[in-house]
Formats: sequence, C-alpha cells, structure tokens
Amino acid sequence: MTFPVRELNRNHVMPLRQHFIELNGPDLSAFTGKELRLRSAASPQTVEEVHTYIESVRFGRDSLFGVCGDDLALIGVAHLTYWEQAAELGLSVLHHYRRRGIGMALFNRTPLRARNLQIIELFTRYLPENEGIMHFARQAAMRVVLDESGADAYLEVPPGNTMTLSQEITDQQVALFNWTLKARFEPIRRLTTAMLSPVDEPR
Repeated sequence: MTFPVRELNRNHVMPLRQHFIELNGPDLSAFTGKELRLRSAASPQTVEEVHTYIESVRFGRDSLFGVCGDDLALIGVAHLTYWEQAAELGLSVLHHYRRRGIGMALFNRTPLRARNLQIIELFTRYLPENEGIMHFARQAAMRVVLDESGADAYLEVPPGNTMTLSQEITDQQVALFNWTLKARFEPIRRLTTAMLSPVDEPR
C-alpha cells in the first residue's frame, strides 16, 4: 500500500500541534527540535512544550511533509531543517499507525526535496533504542555514528535534476488529490461511524 505524502505549510499548524500532542515521550525524543529531541525518552511532553516547538518551525524555510488518515488528521510527519548544504530530518508516526509503511513513505520523500535544493547531506539524530529510525537508516544505507547521547545517521544525496523536480510536482499533486477525496467523503465517514457505534440502552 502506498501513502501519498503532502507538503505542509503554516495553514497546518493546528493539525501539527494535535499530532505532536498525541505522541508520547519516546516518540517526540526522536523528532527534530532541541526542546523535544534532547529530553529524556521517559519524560512526557507537555502541551506548552509542543506549542513552543511548533512556534520554532520556520515555515517557508523548513520543509514539512505529512500523511493524513481518513479523518484528515496527521498520522505521520517529516520535518527538514536546513543548514549550509545539509538538512536535519525529524520523523514521527502515531503509535497505532506504525509498521504499515508510513514512516518509510515519509523518509523516502525527504531526500527528493534535499536533492532539488542542492543539499548534499541529510542527517538525523535519534536515541539508539528508537528501532523505527534505526530500521530506516539501515535500509537507506546511512552512515551511523554513535556517542554517549545518541546516534547520528548521515546520507549523502546526489544533485537534483529535471526528473527529480518533476517527481516532486507529481507527488504533491497525487497527495492533494488524495486529500480532496478524503475531505469529500469525511462527512459520510463520520455519519457511518456514528450509525455503527453501539448505543447505550436506557437503564
């Protein structure tokens, strides 16, 4: 199954906040952002910390991508923060949507953007116990460097070209079409869910 990956912008602030609020401590500790990433993996994140992180996102300069569920909520998010000729990747998927290929779809989308911006290296930092990120790093043949505070994975990316630019445009159009279909059928989905939900009998 394929998962269309849509580029996000400042109009998606509320869905982004909801996505991060639904994550637990270990999930957020793997996501880009010093306020969240460097905290203890066992420490829960507060709503205020999530808001601080969202406010630090540089919309228009960073790149954010998302996969939405049937209810249009963000079930997976990727975030690229750019440095000089390098980009840092953050990745998160809601717990009950994992092991379905969503994380890999997001992961595969980011080198394409990096190439088209002529970025030569993509890297991510994560805790060694984060098996999901470790799995992606191995599949992508990333170079992994371990230290006392965690692990860094690096991926060299070739320059972009007309084919990669065309692929980005196509991917975004497919994702927008997918989102439009889900938005159109969302009222029907909610009505069906309500009709099939069990009703408590009066006592």
